[in-house]
Order: sequence, then structure tokens, then C-alpha cells
Amino acid sequence: DLGLTIFQLERWKELLHTRSVWAAELGLRQEFIEKLCQLIHDESIQLQQQRWNSNNTTNSF
Repeated sequence: DLGLTIFQLERWKELLHTRSVWAAELGLRQEFIEKLCQLIHDESIQLQQQRWNSNNTTNSF
């Protein structure tokens, strides 16, 4: 355990900002990029929670 939470608000804000800038430079709609990032983020959190739960179940006495 590195003391990290699954959801890191500041990192999420930074990621959304940089991806929105990149999207604008490429002529992509910001709404599209935000939805895409949210889907990826939701899936990532779900997978991390599953892994965390699996590790805690395996390591419990």
C-alpha cells in the first residue's frame, strides 16, 4: 500500500484539462473528450476496486 487512494481529484482535474486542450488542438468536441475520459476513468476505478477487494480477501485471515 503506497497510501494512494483509488480516486485522486487533483490528478483527475489535471488529466481532464490537458486532454481538453489536446482535443481542442485536434478539432474534437470537448463534450466528446470529457465523456470518453469519464468512461475510461469509471472503468479504471472499477478494475482497481476489484483488484483491491480481491487482494484484501486473499490476504485476510
